[in-house]
Amino acid sequence: MGRADRNRIFGELVSKLAADAASAVGGVSSVGKKGVLFTRDKNTQHLIIDLFLTVERGCKIPEAAWKIQDSVKKTVENGTDTTVDKVNIHIQGVNIKTEN
Repeated sequence: MGRADRNRIFGELVSKLAADAASAVGGVSSVGKKGVLFTRDKNTQHLIIDLFLTVERGCKIPEAAWKIQDSVKKTVENGTDTTVDKVNIHIQGVNIKTEN
């Protein structure tokens, strides 16, 4: 397996772990169109993760963001043995459910 294959698989793993961890937090409706993006710090090789999310109406965004950041950081670090420096949350929309 070449370096490109290892990098692709690592990227898929980080994206899956981060998306699953974020989706498990109350108030998160879905991972948005951009999904999960990440980069590595050039000096430390630590990860910087950007999550693009849709939340449910009534979600307390600051509280949810803290929980998402904590959950994603722990999940990705445990699943990849790689340090996560930052988890940036981008709210792309609010899911407004109408009840009949």
